[in-house]
Amino acid sequence: MVLRLFLSYSRDDQVIVRGLRAALSEPLEGWVDERELATGERFHERIEAAIKDDCHFTLMLLSPRALASEWVSRELAWALERENELRQAMPFILPVLLEPLPELPEALRDRQYFSFYDHSNAGTAAAAECLAHGIFSLLARNFARSRASGPRGTLDQLEQGLLRFRDLAFAVQTALTDSIGVLATDQALHARLNGAVRDYAAYAEPYVAGLQERAGRVRELWGANLGDEFRSLSRWIQEKVYRDVFSLNEPRAQINCYAQGPPDALKLAEMDREKAAKLALVQASLDELTRRTGDLLAKLRREVG
Repeated sequence: MVLRLFLSYSRDDQVIVRGLRAALSEPLEGWVDERELATGERFHERIEAAIKDDCHFTLMLLSPRALASEWVSRELAWALERENELRQAMPFILPVLLEPLPELPEALRDRQYFSFYDHSNAGTAAAAECLAHGIFSLLARNFARSRASGPRGTLDQLEQGLLRFRDLAFAVQTALTDSIGVLATDQALHARLNGAVRDYAAYAEPYVAGLQERAGRVRELWGANLGDEFRSLSRWIQEKVYRDVFSLNEPRAQINCYAQGPPDALKLAEMDREKAAKLALVQASLDELTRRTGDLLAKLRREVG
């Protein structure tokens, strides 16, 4: 596959640009107007089409002459339009400085640029090699991101997130199984409970808030039926599981109050019964979560193949 690079430059830098284009090696190929335009061709339309349709990247070859060029400004505007259309993590515009500049165009100021100051044959060859390495690195990172955000990568993330949420909720439930009196007086058990609650709260709140967005991603990758099923699961997690685990804050508050003065035996027994009832609800919710999660993940996995 040939990777076509549109070379945007000032006519006053033509000799430098010719040298750079000649130094590019396969699969990189530079697009320059003096070589690509046919006699009589409307260059305005052809150049815009080259940037927006024919080329994989635009190299903005910047110098004081380029910054003063109306055509370079126009080409930059077309390249920015194309970059916005692509909506990809990988940049479409690559700034290359032919000499030091006091500042870059405003649209490029937040980008990493490449310095190409040595215009000798050796310097031009080295610049072409470095540009090729940078472009291939961009492509490799973009490929890795696309794999992670594709069906298989998304499925892995969904599974890890669901299991992590479930396991942290189980940890809170398990840490509350001892009686309120024991949990209030045993420092090690109390510390374990506080740690489990802290870990769950830190993960669960942002995770639950992002479930509907994940449902949209499932719908995008697997279609409306599975997307709606994941959305239903997400809503149930938020309205049932999350609230059931949240209800365990009541026995936790009773444990904290115990230190201020232990209740009588009857009250303590009542508190333990209430705690046991809440734990049973959480257990039932988490068991159901395990079943529903397993069923949905199996369906998604079959679609991935």
